[in-house]
Formats: sequence, C-alpha cells, structure tokens
Amino acid sequence: MDDEVVLSYFRRHWIHIALPLTTLPLSFFAFIFLLIYTFGAQNPTNLMVGLIVLGLLFITGLIHHQFLCVFRYYLSTVIATNMRVVILDKSVFFRDSKTAVDLGKIQDIQKKQIGAFQHLFKFGTLRLELSGGEPIEISLVPQPDFQFKKFNELKKWRDERDSNPRPLP
Repeated sequence: MDDEVVLSYFRRHWIHIALPLTTLPLSFFAFIFLLIYTFGAQNPTNLMVGLIVLGLLFITGLIHHQFLCVFRYYLSTVIATNMRVVILDKSVFFRDSKTAVDLGKIQDIQKKQIGAFQHLFKFGTLRLELSGGEPIEISLVPQPDFQFKKFNELKKWRDERDSNPRPLP
C-alpha cells in the first residue's frame, strides 16, 4: 500500500534449520563414499549394484530435501507494518502462502516460551487473538520478548490513531 511502512520483520529462528545444516555434510560424505565404493568395487554382483543405486538415489533425495529446507527458511518471513502483519510462507516448489492481518483486528497478543530449550536459545511463539476469527500462532519467533514488545507498540499506536481520527477538511 502507499501509506504502509515496514517497521519490523523477522525470519523463523535458526534452530528451524539446525538439523538440515548438520546432516548436510554427512549426506555429502555418504554420497561421495558410495561413489568411490562403486568405482572401486571388483566384480560387483547385481544385488550390490542395485543396493548402491538405491543408496545413491536415497542420499540424493535427502540432500535435495535438506537444501529445500534451507531455502524455505530464507523465503519464510513475518513483516509488521504500520497497518498490518504479513506472514509469508514460501518454498521453492510446493508452498506459497500469504496471510495479512490488519492491526485493528488484533485483540490480544500472547508470548509463549515453554521449557529451558526455548529460553536458552531465545525463541518462542506469538499468538495473535483476532476479533471474529481464529487466533494465529507464529512459531519459532526469534527474540520473542522484543517482537512481543514491538507488536504491542504497533497495536497501541494503531488503536490511538483509530480512536483519534483526523478531522475531515
């Protein structure tokens, strides 16, 4: 929109891609090991060739899945503007979801950090209670205290602006 200004944005917490990033080097190592083993095998049997091909196909699929998880991490974003909250959830092939919530429709904002793991790595969940609709939960929010404070400031600013409209000329 013309009057809209981006005031805050964030991606999900990095813990979301920690497993794919740690298993990616292991997958590459297994792939290279199978390739070296394939070319170094003396008189391979049909069963052995079949198992190696299946292993290579499985590891190739696993590597692609891990890359897609990393790409999805960078494509999924939450944007807070002076008028609305926009939640973008994209992936390379299968997902393209956009949710926009007007700040005036947000009744209540809750922050949840459950367990020592979430407190240690500083991530949590924001729950936006909407008037006349189902609540929206934004999970894996980094620095949830900061985001909670920012969303409350936006909502308070929007409520004040709506209660004191500009006089008509």
